Amino acid sequence: MQSEELEGEEECAGDDWITPEPERPHLLCFVGVVREASDLDGPPEGGLPADFITARDLLATEGEAAMARAVALVSKYFDCEFDASNVDLDLGEYVGLAHDEYRATRVELLRIDFFDDERLPAATGVAWFELPAQFDRTISELEAWEEKNSYLDHGLRFLWKLDGGDMQRYELSDTFELRREYLIESEELEALATDEDAEDDEGDVGNDTDDSSDATSSDGLEHDR
Repeated sequence: MQSEELEGEEECAGDDWITPEPERPHLLCFVGVVREASDLDGPPEGGLPADFITARDLLATEGEAAMARAVALVSKYFDCEFDASNVDLDLGEYVGLAHDEYRATRVELLRIDFFDDERLPAATGVAWFELPAQFDRTISELEAWEEKNSYLDHGLRFLWKLDGGDMQRYELSDTFELRREYLIESEELEALATDEDAEDDEGDVGNDTDDSSDATSSDGLEHDR
């Protein structure tokens, strides 16, 4: 999936948040990771779409062996957005963003888990962002700005989009983290897809919404939500 502002993802191949490009905007690059996040809105109107029913039944009869096929059935409904206004009203001005909301440059759904037969499944996945920024802020500058204002992970929004558009949007709980590193090792993606214990992965995922007073981001700090 491509954002409207960018073509490809080669410019963000490094570990920096912002990669300067000649005669192009600077790119604010980061990754969002979500693990077993359930939708917040209850069962979808009109019941589960056919693709989700097929995926649910596959997993019920064949278990983990059918995970890749189940994910392939519903991955087109999985999406992620970044809303700068949910971070802080001054973020766009500080970094030099042209818009408040951006779709992920690329998303990858890794696994789904049905904890209720009537509801959309919990999702585990990754989203890559490349935001065209006017100003070249260093990592240290951005981290200092976060300490005084608000953390970028507050702007992440993972969701299910049914009917191939925005008519039915089901936002997922904020069991996620934002990472500065743009590259994720294949071993970690595999670990997420096979539901290995989060403690075995690098970086802890933030607490879910049942304990919204604090959450842990990828920098190891406790962030108020």
